[in-house]
Amino acid sequence: MPWSRNAWLPLALLSFAAATAVACDSDDDSPSGNTSETLSCEVGYEDFAGPFVLNWCVGCHSSALVGESERKKAPDGVDFDTLEGLRQWAPNIRVNVVEFEIMPPLGGPSREERDLFGKWIDCGMPAANEGFDPPKPAGMPDDLPVPMGTCAMERQFLPADVMPRCKASTRDCVIQCAVDNPDYGADACRDACLAADGTPAGSVLGFPVDCPNCTLAQLLACADQGGCHDETAHFLCCLEDCGGGGDACNQQCAGELQAFGLCVYYSAPQCVDYVDGPIGECFAEADPVIPGAGGASSSGGAGGTGGS
Repeated sequence: MPWSRNAWLPLALLSFAAATAVACDSDDDSPSGNTSETLSCEVGYEDFAGPFVLNWCVGCHSSALVGESERKKAPDGVDFDTLEGLRQWAPNIRVNVVEFEIMPPLGGPSREERDLFGKWIDCGMPAANEGFDPPKPAGMPDDLPVPMGTCAMERQFLPADVMPRCKASTRDCVIQCAVDNPDYGADACRDACLAADGTPAGSVLGFPVDCPNCTLAQLLACADQGGCHDETAHFLCCLEDCGGGGDACNQQCAGELQAFGLCVYYSAPQCVDYVDGPIGECFAEADPVIPGAGGASSSGGAGGTGGS
């Protein structure tokens, strides 16, 4: 579930920060009036930075968006849909996107892409002209009608008789992941905790429901019913169309995944709450104690096997 990596983090808006030293082959460190060729930079605005910003930033930071709902809480006036806006906020952008990786709020760009974007900023943010409108990157979803079929049906929460499907200690493990990995890595840590749970799977309509499946089902139902139906449907139907998983699907559905994650992050944050949100229902209140084992918790089960 890579869309929730930064759901562990508070939404941080860093104030003005000093830009890093320019590391380019030019005596002119002005952020305007330069080209990729004169600065000997690896990338320019037209071939990389413009599409990068269009893909990952202007969904919230755009002068065409007005109000908290449209801007997803991005501050008014902090817009990146022009070179002027990018250059005005360059120090903040570099810190948030490249150094601390807290923007976009739900992750997305690879470490290599972030580093290239940082190099472009360090090189003075060169562009061939001031009026170029970068092409839309591949993988971004168009504004299409909500898809039809089972993948677009309203997602339902799991029935109570199948709960719990995870141990209490697994939730402790997940929470500790967020403590130990405040900036990066909580996703892989969390997924490892869930996979190692060992609680016997229950069954809903003939489908097995183990600990990882329980948390995923509750997340999707919460998102669907919490104001993110269209985003959930687009994402799930995209996965269905491309075969359900793998690197090819991850690339093909990157735009849908980002839209889903942003909607959950801003409109339904309770959906990624492992304590008080619907996901919390997957976890037992306490691990079962093995009689005569000195209070040791059982390695299997989470307070019962309801729904088996």
